[in-house]
Parts: sequence; structure tokens; C-alpha cells
Amino acid sequence: MVKIKITDTELIGNGANMILSSNAISLSNVTVANSTSTGLTLERSLVTIENNLIFKNNTGVVGGGLAINDSSQLILMSSANLEFIDNHASIKVEGSMLNRHQLNDTDTQCVDNRGHRMCGSCTEGYSLLTGSNKCGQCHDNYMMITWIALFAVMGILLVVLLIALNLTVSVGTLNGLLFYANIVKLYEPVFSRKGALPVLSHVISWINLDIWV
Repeated sequence: MVKIKITDTELIGNGANMILSSNAISLSNVTVANSTSTGLTLERSLVTIENNLIFKNNTGVVGGGLAINDSSQLILMSSANLEFIDNHASIKVEGSMLNRHQLNDTDTQCVDNRGHRMCGSCTEGYSLLTGSNKCGQCHDNYMMITWIALFAVMGILLVVLLIALNLTVSVGTLNGLLFYANIVKLYEPVFSRKGALPVLSHVISWINLDIWV
């Protein structure tokens, strides 16, 4: 195994510093400063600190100075010294952030801001969106009320249109198409968390009066 030792080094003003999938890195007298992302992020890595490791004036979304993710480990020798100076995070933890995904932590295994047992409800701070199984943050403004009223009227018009055209969605080809299209949309998070089927997703959302509010 090749071991990497980084000594007397300054990482200044980088966008992001990451150690990814490594089990043989040691740091000694290293300074990480003025990073525009988290000062140092560990992903599936084991890092040994032999002497000084200083995080100064770094800015991140989570973990301004140091973020330890995905079963990574930070080992401190007896001579190690960690310093966090004026680091900032826009969401949580200005110094360091430890994020370990446990098998019994169901919230980290769910998508669309869902959580708890079998992803059966929304996580704290989120509510179920109208006509959808997704969870989102509620917005306290009049525009949301306007959208809800608009789609309530559109729902009535859709029913009137189905009656006028003598269409039925309970049997026949139309029923089959809607059924399988909704199955595909429900499994969309499996395909991609970012939405792998944007056109189909939007069409089905409009049919279901899913207005994401």
C-alpha cells in the first residue's frame, strides 16, 4: 500500500479540497484557508493527523471547516492539534460536520424530503405537496393561495371536459396509459434523484393536478 504524507503545506483559496476513497494519507502542519467551499471533505477515507491541522476562514454549505462523510475516519495522534478559526457554514456546523449514514437512520434512505418509518411521512419542516407524494416547504404568500384556487377550478373543468367528451379513465386504453404513466412517475426517484424523465413527469403532474404547492 502506498502511503501519502502531506507536510508543511498551505491550501489557500481553493474551491474545494477533498480526500476521496483513500486509507493511507497523513497530514502534518497543514493549513486550509479561504476556501469557497468546505475547507476539507473526507469521503470514504481514513486520514491521520500527526501534527497541526488548521482551518481558517473557510465557507461551506455544511461543515465550514471540515466535513466527514460516508464512514470516513479522522485519526488524531497524541501530537495532533486541530484549530478552527472563523469558518462559516450556510446550513449547519461552522467548524466541522460529521455525517454517518446508519442503516437504522431511515431519513437518509428516503427521497423527496420524506422520512420516518418506511418513508411514510415528511421530515420536519416539510409538508405533503398538493396532488403529489413529494414533500416540500410551505411558502407563506398569496401567490400560493392563487395557484391553489386556480387548480381547484381547473380540476372542475377537467371533470366537465371528461363528461362532455364522454371519456372514462376507469377502463380502456386511457386507463392503462394513465396507470402505467403514474407508475413510471412514482419510480422516478429510483431512476434519478434529479428527475430523469422531465417531460413525462410534467405531463403527468398536470393531469394529476400536481402543482407542487
